[in-house]
Amino acid sequence: MRKLGVVLLSVAALSGCLTNNMDMTQQMASTPSVPQTQAQIEKLAPSNPNLVSTYYFVPDLTRAGGLAVAINGRAARVRLELDGKTIARIPVEKGVRLELQPNQVYLLRMGEDWDENRDLFMKRFIKIMTPGIGEFKAFDLSDDESIGGDTTVIDVKRLTLEETLGRLDTFELIETEQPMPLITALTESFKQQRQECLNQNQLALCKALVEDLPAEAVSPEMAAHIRQLEKNVAAAQAEEARRQQLIAMEQALPASVRRDKYMVQLSQYLKQQDYPKALDIFPKLEALPIQSDPSLKFFYGEALLKTGQDEAAQRKLYEYISEQGAGATHYVRALELINAAETGTAPPPQASQQQAAQSVTRSATQSGAQPVAQSADRSAAASGSGAIRSGNGNFFACYDPGNFICIEYNINSSSRFQQMRQQCQQGGNRVIESCDRNAPSCSMTSSVGSQTTYVHNMTEPSAVKQACLANGGSFRNGG
Repeated sequence: MRKLGVVLLSVAALSGCLTNNMDMTQQMASTPSVPQTQAQIEKLAPSNPNLVSTYYFVPDLTRAGGLAVAINGRAARVRLELDGKTIARIPVEKGVRLELQPNQVYLLRMGEDWDENRDLFMKRFIKIMTPGIGEFKAFDLSDDESIGGDTTVIDVKRLTLEETLGRLDTFELIETEQPMPLITALTESFKQQRQECLNQNQLALCKALVEDLPAEAVSPEMAAHIRQLEKNVAAAQAEEARRQQLIAMEQALPASVRRDKYMVQLSQYLKQQDYPKALDIFPKLEALPIQSDPSLKFFYGEALLKTGQDEAAQRKLYEYISEQGAGATHYVRALELINAAETGTAPPPQASQQQAAQSVTRSATQSGAQPVAQSADRSAAASGSGAIRSGNGNFFACYDPGNFICIEYNINSSSRFQQMRQQCQQGGNRVIESCDRNAPSCSMTSSVGSQTTYVHNMTEPSAVKQACLANGGSFRNGG
């Protein structure tokens, strides 16, 4: 009956029992024990006032008797493990005190340690919620042969204050096999944070986790992970320093040069329909202290719409129409995009694409291409690509930044040359040294001279080619 009563008390003291074959996990009762007198406080208190005491005693074990010793050469003990580390081997009529963090969960594994197969009887898992400061918990660990139970599984009984004091008067406390600071650190929350550290690339999280830990608590895997994160952070910082240096060099360029640089980038992104990257360029162009291209806000709004930012797209397109009026180059298309943004539907196909292809052979008006200014030496190196400088020096290039078309002219007459340059500038376009000759082009010759129109961001190159050839031009693919 004594054994049966112990078992009933043990079961009443446990909750949340989970059985999986022979492994058992139990959540120990949360009610702590509290010393009542100063003498009891002094006897039960941990050496570190910021920690709490939990006690584990072994009153008896079936395989600790003389027969078991004769067979195995030694008596059985109860082995305690925490996080895979053996922290104590407790003989019969001995105990151990663990000084743990208050109000934390620890998962202990325990079993008899007497067989050569070390894990044969390590079947009990105990999840313990530690008490608060000034409180303690104590347990008896034993097997229970008398009621026919499984003697290979350790039984756990919660002790009262009086029972704990009695055990301390008669049982000797042994030393732990691991440093107490290591045992103290191995809470369930710590193990969860440690796993998060290993799964994530957050150096601050990992360093904060190990900052106050003893070296024994930092596994080789964790230490190697932190070293790798430190290398990654150092490399990222060096890369960021180089990036900032390049940004500073870029900002030192004249505004007109930065505008051309940004337009080159924008042309490439729009050509590839990489609208997220294009959206990074529009604010840079708008921030320049020089007049922006008239159609910039139209293409800004279109990129916003393509990336699902309907309200922002409407604002940009409304700004474009308000500033440029009904005569704006992309007026009708802007209205189509606004309507699509309002209704959440896909915009209709761009009806002006065929018109843009035909206009390539006549003027810089109806296209979605972007011209790019290049240096004179690059232009000279690109001979044979359509436009050739005439001997009389009447060569220039004109591009309309609002409509993204670039045309190179060789004019036979000097007076006509000056007139056409003035017309280019008066139309809000820019006179540049040459165009980007990597784009598809259409070359034509007349009594006035020759011209080559370069088209960027073409979505229907076959239509442009057809219009070029139909008007007597010579079409050349880009590249």
